[in-house]
Amino acid sequence: MILLVSLDDAKTHLRIMNNDSDSDIEQKLASASAIVMHHAKLDSVPAEWLINSPPEISAPGYIQAATLLALSELYENRESSTSNPLSDSVKSLIPRDPTLA
Repeated sequence: MILLVSLDDAKTHLRIMNNDSDSDIEQKLASASAIVMHHAKLDSVPAEWLINSPPEISAPGYIQAATLLALSELYENRESSTSNPLSDSVKSLIPRDPTLA
């Protein structure tokens, strides 16, 4: 499971302070990360995004922003059949050429 944003950053973005829904948020964060990776045409995390050992991901700010926007849509509109986590705002943040990511 690839998470382009930390769970703590995701919870801060969603303004959630408790741990009651961590597993739900983490699942939606993984989905948002996959959506962003797919739209960026990335099969794996670029080596330059990996830091530390064991590796942690430090995605560029625009990738993190896109992931958080997609996460918000998945989380806030989880009951909606018309939800679109890949909104124009998210698309505008993600370069389609992997060499630019």
